[in-house]
Amino acid sequence: MSHTRSLATFLARLSYADLPEAVLARSEDLFLDWLGSALASQGAHPIPLFERYAATMGPTHGPATLLVNGLGTSAYFAALVNAASSHLVEQDDLHNISVLHPATVVFPAVLAAAQDLGKSGAELLLAARGWL
Repeated sequence: MSHTRSLATFLARLSYADLPEAVLARSEDLFLDWLGSALASQGAHPIPLFERYAATMGPTHGPATLLVNGLGTSAYFAALVNAASSHLVEQDDLHNISVLHPATVVFPAVLAAAQDLGKSGAELLLAARGWL
């Protein structure tokens, strides 16, 4: 079995109950850090451009929320705007070895998908845990 298949199988079988309390606490901390970074960019250039793009090209109503203005849209446009918003102030997490900000990629997509599919907070953290 390839390493990729092994990882995918492990993640597919992972349940919320399998996650240690320390892992859940760290995931919650990372989510709150990401959320604060996304909200901090409200009104800052170029975020209004992303908002206008989503309003023009995407649906004006939907299950996923644009964090900077509270409007609903599709999961695709919410993930786009929320990712841009969360990366603007660069106060988000940093993976020191790779010098990447994984939360700006993971949480916008996971939040949008969770909202679109009506998933719980526990399911959101479980989905995010596989990537953070």
